[in-house]
Amino acid sequence: ASIGAAGERRNATTAIGAPRDRRSAMNGAIVLALGLLVVLLLPTWRGGDALYGPPGLLIDAPRGITDAVRSIARPTDRVWNAQRWGSWLEFALPAVSVAVDSRIELIPADVWSDHLALSDGAPDWAAILDRHGVTIVLAATREQHALLPLLLASPAWRLVYEDTDGAVFARR
Repeated sequence: ASIGAAGERRNATTAIGAPRDRRSAMNGAIVLALGLLVVLLLPTWRGGDALYGPPGLLIDAPRGITDAVRSIARPTDRVWNAQRWGSWLEFALPAVSVAVDSRIELIPADVWSDHLALSDGAPDWAAILDRHGVTIVLAATREQHALLPLLLASPAWRLVYEDTDGAVFARR
């Protein structure tokens, strides 16, 4: 509000008669909408492909491992995987059955025990894989470092793919 020439109080208005505070709110809404649009379009501007998105966007989505499994897996295969890759694999390869994922409360305790035993290179590692009917193993370099040499030395498994993230093995 301002005081006019005659000393009377009047509301400040714009040239077309709209109150200034309404214009301010509208400008804020426009700026907010444009900001949201920019954020939504950022992945498009960064490029990437349909599955993996822009480079650096996904943390536990091992591209080489995923592509290798996609090239060999059939819907009847049973995959034993590093836990941190489970949810990604379920998204990227929905037809493939994975052993564990991030929903730890849904996985039976005996499967978690087997997962830990395999990751630690337990003496009965081959029997554990047999018991679960596993046909493909995805071993993470950090998580299953003790299992990797066992699979490499076994005549029952063949190395399909390997990179810094880990390795893919298929039952012979």
